[in-house]
Amino acid sequence: MKVLICLSNGMSKRRDYIIKVLKGVLKGVLKVTGMTPQQINHGHCRVFAQSVLDASDLDDLEIANVQTFKRGGLFDRNVLSSKWNIHPPKGIKWDDLDQIDFKSHAWVADPVEGLHYDAEAPQGVKSFFELPFNRRLIKEYLHHKRHLNS
Repeated sequence: MKVLICLSNGMSKRRDYIIKVLKGVLKGVLKVTGMTPQQINHGHCRVFAQSVLDASDLDDLEIANVQTFKRGGLFDRNVLSSKWNIHPPKGIKWDDLDQIDFKSHAWVADPVEGLHYDAEAPQGVKSFFELPFNRRLIKEYLHHKRHLNS
């Protein structure tokens, strides 16, 4: 059984460590490439996520993408809600989320604390739908859907 120790800022030592590693990798990538975090997430996210895993001493971090959480082309609602405590963002349903092309965005997933990290979300988010890259795609889908219905 793993025991997580909380720091005074409410974060566990594990999360604090992941953030430190991710920010270190991010700083190096930004310095060498001149890219922004958003540019990293548009075409270089898998390499970035792998770099974070390589720099980390934690062997249970994963590289995830939307396909990690789908079965037969649909989100695995049972796994998402029971294992990850992920539910659709406010204002959208599972059936709509199944229709969105989330591209091949990759990020670092921590199954121990149920958090997701990428170049634009170095502090981590509880749901991968909250990653800025995915939020933009959801917003774009909802905008397009409203135009079709009007």
